[in-house]
Amino acid sequence: MLSLQPIQVSGAGSVSTTGSSDNDETSKLKKMKPHVPGIVIFADHNRPLPWSVTYHAVTLFADISGFTALCEKYSTMGQSGVDQLTRTLNEYLSVLVEGILGSDGDILKFAGDAILAIWRVGRVEELEAEVEKVVRCCLEIQDKCGEWDTDIGVKLTVKIGVAAGEMSITFLGNREYRHYVELGPAISAVNTAEHFCQSGMIVISPDTWEHCNQANFQLEPMEDLKHMRVTGVAKAKQIRSYSLPAPQLHQQFEDMTQRRQSDELTVDDLKTIRKVHMERLEKLPTIESNMSSLPLKPIPSIKLTEVEENNQSEESDTFRPQKDMKSLVQTKMQVGSKFGKLKKLVTTVTEMKLDIALRLYILSPVLKKIDDNQPLEYLSEMRQVSILFMNLVLDENVQKDTEQNEHLLQKIFELVYMKTKAMHGALNKVFLFDKGCTFLVIFGLPGYKHENDCAHALTCSGRMKCQLDNTEGVERVSIGVTTGTTFCGVVGHNQRHEYSVIGRKVNMAARLMMHYPDKITCDTDTYQTCRLPPSFFEVLMTKRMKGLRNIGVIRQFIGYSKDEKMVAKSVMHTDYPILGRQMEEFIFREQLKVMQKDENKRRHLVFSGPSGIGKTKILDQALLTALQEAFNTVSCRVELEDSSYPHFVSNHILRSLLSNRGYSDKIEKEPYLLDAIGDESVYLYVLNDVLGTQIEKPVSLVGEKVDEKAKRRSLFKRIAHECFDTDGTVVVIDDAHNIDTFSWALICELLPLKNCLIVMSIRPNILDVPSCPEALYFFEHSEVKLLDMRALDPKYVAPLACQMMNVCSIPRDLDRILREQSHGVPSWCLEILRDMLENYQLIIVNDDGSSEYKHDVIAPHRSLITTSAAMHMLNVPSEARIHQLQTFSVTELTDDDNPPPPEKAILPHLDIDSVPQPKRRGSLRVPSIELLSSRQSSQTAMTRIARFAKNIDSSNLPVPVSMKELIVARIDSMRATDQLMIKCAAVLGKVVRRDILEILLPKAHRPKLAGTIHRLMESGIFTCSKSPTSQMAVRGVQDELKVQQNKCFCHRSASEMSTMETNSCYEPMFTHPLLQETAYEVLMESQRNELHTKAAQYLELSADELRGHIPYYVLFRPPADDLEEQAKMIELKLADVDAVISVRRKGLQEMETETRTFTYDAIQSKSKRGRRQAVFVSSKEAFQLIGEIAEGGTPLEPIHVYIRKLMPIYESLIHHLRCINKTKKALFILAEAIAAALVIDCTDQAVEFVHIALDMLDMIKKDTPRLDKNQKMIFARINRLHAKILYHLGDVKNAYRQIPVAAAFLGLRESKQPTSSLFRNLWLIIKFNYCLRFPSHKSEPLDVSVLEQCYLFADLYKMDKEQGHINPKLAHAIKLFTTILSGGAHIHQIVDAYSGMIECSREKRWISTCEGLQWDLLHICAKRSEELSTYDRNILCEIYATSCIEFFLHANLEKAKVVGKAAADICVCIRDVQTTNVFCPFYFYLCLFRNVYHESIGLLEVMKGNAVKQSDKLDIRALYQVACTEIALVGGTPPENVQTCISCLKNYLYVDKTVQKSAEKYYIAMTISLWFARFEKWTECQDWLDNGIVYEMRESSYYMCMGNVNRLESVLITMSINGELRGSHVKNAKKIFKSCCKQVEDIPVLKPRLLHLKAYFNMVLGRRTKARKLANKALKLCKNQGNVFEARWLHSNLNTWFERETDGNKNINEKWKERSVSCGGRWNQESVTQEPTMYPLPIVRR
Repeated sequence: MLSLQPIQVSGAGSVSTTGSSDNDETSKLKKMKPHVPGIVIFADHNRPLPWSVTYHAVTLFADISGFTALCEKYSTMGQSGVDQLTRTLNEYLSVLVEGILGSDGDILKFAGDAILAIWRVGRVEELEAEVEKVVRCCLEIQDKCGEWDTDIGVKLTVKIGVAAGEMSITFLGNREYRHYVELGPAISAVNTAEHFCQSGMIVISPDTWEHCNQANFQLEPMEDLKHMRVTGVAKAKQIRSYSLPAPQLHQQFEDMTQRRQSDELTVDDLKTIRKVHMERLEKLPTIESNMSSLPLKPIPSIKLTEVEENNQSEESDTFRPQKDMKSLVQTKMQVGSKFGKLKKLVTTVTEMKLDIALRLYILSPVLKKIDDNQPLEYLSEMRQVSILFMNLVLDENVQKDTEQNEHLLQKIFELVYMKTKAMHGALNKVFLFDKGCTFLVIFGLPGYKHENDCAHALTCSGRMKCQLDNTEGVERVSIGVTTGTTFCGVVGHNQRHEYSVIGRKVNMAARLMMHYPDKITCDTDTYQTCRLPPSFFEVLMTKRMKGLRNIGVIRQFIGYSKDEKMVAKSVMHTDYPILGRQMEEFIFREQLKVMQKDENKRRHLVFSGPSGIGKTKILDQALLTALQEAFNTVSCRVELEDSSYPHFVSNHILRSLLSNRGYSDKIEKEPYLLDAIGDESVYLYVLNDVLGTQIEKPVSLVGEKVDEKAKRRSLFKRIAHECFDTDGTVVVIDDAHNIDTFSWALICELLPLKNCLIVMSIRPNILDVPSCPEALYFFEHSEVKLLDMRALDPKYVAPLACQMMNVCSIPRDLDRILREQSHGVPSWCLEILRDMLENYQLIIVNDDGSSEYKHDVIAPHRSLITTSAAMHMLNVPSEARIHQLQTFSVTELTDDDNPPPPEKAILPHLDIDSVPQPKRRGSLRVPSIELLSSRQSSQTAMTRIARFAKNIDSSNLPVPVSMKELIVARIDSMRATDQLMIKCAAVLGKVVRRDILEILLPKAHRPKLAGTIHRLMESGIFTCSKSPTSQMAVRGVQDELKVQQNKCFCHRSASEMSTMETNSCYEPMFTHPLLQETAYEVLMESQRNELHTKAAQYLELSADELRGHIPYYVLFRPPADDLEEQAKMIELKLADVDAVISVRRKGLQEMETETRTFTYDAIQSKSKRGRRQAVFVSSKEAFQLIGEIAEGGTPLEPIHVYIRKLMPIYESLIHHLRCINKTKKALFILAEAIAAALVIDCTDQAVEFVHIALDMLDMIKKDTPRLDKNQKMIFARINRLHAKILYHLGDVKNAYRQIPVAAAFLGLRESKQPTSSLFRNLWLIIKFNYCLRFPSHKSEPLDVSVLEQCYLFADLYKMDKEQGHINPKLAHAIKLFTTILSGGAHIHQIVDAYSGMIECSREKRWISTCEGLQWDLLHICAKRSEELSTYDRNILCEIYATSCIEFFLHANLEKAKVVGKAAADICVCIRDVQTTNVFCPFYFYLCLFRNVYHESIGLLEVMKGNAVKQSDKLDIRALYQVACTEIALVGGTPPENVQTCISCLKNYLYVDKTVQKSAEKYYIAMTISLWFARFEKWTECQDWLDNGIVYEMRESSYYMCMGNVNRLESVLITMSINGELRGSHVKNAKKIFKSCCKQVEDIPVLKPRLLHLKAYFNMVLGRRTKARKLANKALKLCKNQGNVFEARWLHSNLNTWFERETDGNKNINEKWKERSVSCGGRWNQESVTQEPTMYPLPIVRR
């Protein structure tokens, strides 16, 4: 047997139904069965109603004590109170239900805080065993639920009454809805037994305990000595029997018993009864029994099949699923004859359609969810409803007669059902126990919601009481009505639950019903909400009611008429001009013109729109227009209750048509009409129902079979045709959705008539769910045109408000409020005004022209607010506020003849700004000042204006509660799928992402998502968030741009454009924020939590996809490898625990070995260099390490793009996490979001996030005085990020002050100022050196707080670096470094720490330390290369690029080669543009000086590509081209044509008109000059020498020095070849030499070149010996530096100068010119691998 599981409460009171979403009948049947008891499932539903079935059964009535107190206490906790109440009740009920079902009981009904259950038996003899089973079940329930502690200190207990005997179930109902009521001796007995109970008791009735084996239980008699209390299972040795003969009772005892029955028993009497009873017990014989005599296991159930019997457990209380009950009954029938009664029953159940039958017993909202495959949890919600409890006291004589009682109950049921249905009420429960015959009716449930629910509840109460008071057999009718926010949803257990309403208002309605008999009573909320006239109520004396406090004023409702209404009302008329409906008016007038021309193109009009949109106004205008055009009219306003009267509308239409033509209602006496009808006049009797006549059926037709429906339609059509005037008749029907089903059939007959134009208004829900097939036929007819009415344009709001209040002007702030909150819905505007006037926030005064308020008012044009007959839509209480009104000034308004002053905003054409935003609703009372005006002495003309009351802040007015009720009503009027969509979307906020919404929806509804969004956009619920007006609304900007609401502006890719869902918006938003807020509030807290959790999980996955492109340390997340390892470890742990242990041990050993390896390597290398003497790594070893580092590199990605995509995800994720109280997770995400915002310079967003985080931290401090380690870490992180934000905002001082706050949470002490003492720095340097020489051997990962310390020191280091604080910078670099070495840190933090220390060592000129750190870092990164991210490699690239430049400039070419190779390889693999552009030129010169310039060609090509991609960066391309020129100058083959390069360089310097000193430009100019000098173009050479001087700078940079070197070479070549200029250049050359000598002191790499040129200078001057001496010195220096190129060039020059000197005309420069004139542009690897030909510097002998 299957064991029971408690109900899964995903929402308070909601039943989890997340099973299969199949649409077949079997699936629906499974979902419906738990909503009804077994007696309904196995009932014969084919029998005519009413019918009864009688059983012998054991009944159990369990009443939860403490529920009233629980309701009262939870109700004070606000909205979450009822949610928690329902959760508590459901948990408690689940245990009760499980116990009952586990004992084979059948739960008949849930009644709020009570349960009625039965155990049916086949024969009376079986009661004994069944009673014993039930009593044991009760004991088990009391053991589990006897004292149930709740989270608010209220204890729940249960009292249980048990009875046995005969009972009957009477089935009532009709074709639409059915119910069942229970009655009989067993029901009465169990009610009485429960009355004797107190908390924790089990009481059995007198007739019942005789059936049980008393030897098995401990029993105590109650005060009446008839009912018995069960206290437990009897002891094994002695069991006393309580079967006492009546004569043994003492006379005194009998007297007291009689006195108790007359309520005269005192406490002393009770003590006496107890004493006498105990004396009597001692005299009774003792029955000895052994344990073996007691049954040790539950009473065996009916024997099942052999297999089932073997599988049944003896000790488990289980419940067989209902799907097996049918086979169970059939099996029982085969076992024996005692279940023979069920034979007919099972046969019936087998043959009938059970799912169809069960639908009749389930409430409509539940059926809708089941039909739509929606989880029932979405049915559970908090909503404002009106509760109607009605108690009927029936005639006892009638109740004794079973047949009479059945028919009376059926009659009452039909009356109550029809009246409640007509008023949009839902009959929820009918029961006959505890409080008599009671009906529970609810107004405002999903699918039944109406804006006037409260008034409907009272009106329905009055009409039911009127008819029931006159019903024979009903003695008294008592009704209690309450209104308030109540939980509505499914409560109970998975196997048995019902739709219920729970809350304080439900309790109160039941109390009112019982404490005020024979009255209709209501609470204060009902009185205030219904807005019925005060004369309809009388105040009653307030009575004390059990468990209720703050009851308020109780009123009796007396405002109902005993006469039935049978007369239709006309369409409501107003004399004010219609506003903003020009299009609708135009369409109507066009149809009138078509009808006048007698054309067949005329189309009937149906105006569709939600309540309060202005449909009645347009119909009123249509009537007025039709009358002006001389058409006949028929006007009808169909109210809700009219739908319960058959032929109500058709009766009115036909009577009106007859009246218009001058006929009477007695058509049988109208000869002209009879002639027109012809032979069919004999069938006029079929119109009796329509006209209310009593025409008798002709004798000739008696016995003839007549199709009365067809004849009725035919006659109706012929009479209507005869009555229609030749000029045409307009039939106007307001609220046509309330038309009765009989009338629809006759209205359809009017469609083809030419002289008839039907104009009606409906609500949209009837289009989705028509009331009958005829209605659907009408709406889909080709001659019917449906027009959707939208809200008014915002510019009409001010005139509308003036019309509603009958004023001439309103404050501009009021116009703004109405625009923002009403969104052009007239009824919402009315509700806002009503609320303001009733709360005296807005007042109406008379303007006498003396007011000082002449500004900020809006006065619409008089033509828009003038009425021919003064009509007030609002009642105006005035006298109560006269004194207050005297204190206000009034505003002058202009007369009609005079133009308004310029300070007033008059709207002659209503061309005013609109402010689109939220929605609200209305209907109100206006304080008048007429009395005040009569007392004023001024005789000037007075004008009514609206003003805000004194001290009212118009910018901070609350939203009326009634507005939300209107919105709930609008949501309920939508399709079920649309409702579900809106509720799920409301969780996401104002802007809704479609992909997240799809996750939140149940799977069955996801395919409908696109169509639903499109439909909601068409209806104005959604609009595209990317539309211009939506963007304005999000930013709060007022704009009147008009865009189609259903148009989507979202960007779509080509693939998306080709799909079917292009009409559906990807990112819609709520048009009205109040709609989103209200839909969110309707959801239960647990439902919100579930939806928020789903959304958060999806957003986390979306964020993870983007995080993969962002370095983990930027967002302070653990490395991806750590997460993967954790996942693998968990997977292994699930697979095999032992394997995990061995793997973990092995992994730790390997890690320790590996760590020791690198530590020992480092120590060994450090020991070789002693106190940080740098040891040089061989090129081969270094290149191998570099290859390992560069091997896994991937190109750098623009993380800003991913972070910008991530920011909105963070925003939503934080919102959802906070909503489900995931504070810790939310804080971590906030920290990520702040860091990400700072990366992309979104400081405003970062400030917003940090304020949220700080508020959350303050809340944690209040709740948690002592923080744990993780909390301290997140506190430190948020405060550190706060400091970074302050720093980004330029508030450096406060940024440094904020850092110590963060440090304190990490146990650190930091100064509030960037200072560091000499002694502290000395101590830190000592500590640093100690850590280098004796590194830690710890391999375990660093603690999270230590890692946060590292982030803190890194931020301080960067701040000090940017602020130029040298000593604090060094201090924080050392702190970071020493902290990292204390354990196994993340590789990024290691790289970051080494980077800082290398930079500081370089600045401090700790050369050996700097070099040692670089080689250590190279080893570490090579060992952990798999952990390196692209961005870690980027840092390494910057480190080694800087070191390469440093080594190169200081002439250490061998070391520069190693680190340069590292930087170059990493640059290429990660494509680091910025580092490449800086480092590449230096690497080129390094390779050039080493005479392997071809190795730099690849990097030069990358540099060229960067220049092409960044076209604005001309200097990058210029440096590339000057490098190519240098290759050509030394006789090499550049990758680009040298002439092109020279041309581009010249253009670069010409284009840049700004004359700024620049070393790069100086170098370029001198290189061009040198080029022209080699080509002996002396004029151009001199021009560029002169032009280049402009860029000369006084600094010792490499480019400046190279520029001087090239300038010097150019001058010397000119001196050598052009003898005419030799004299003028000697002095200039000496000057340049002097400048260069100073510069090469800082840039020694160029010293050999300078010596080389000095030798050349002396050679040109003929100083051969000195030239040779200088050349040899240069060669020696080249050898020391490793400058191969310079050495080769020197050898070439020496050979030329001293061995093969040329004559004057045979210049060796000619060979170079021949080769270089067009070299380059055809570069290939082969052409450059060969050593370039060295062309010596030319010497011409003079």
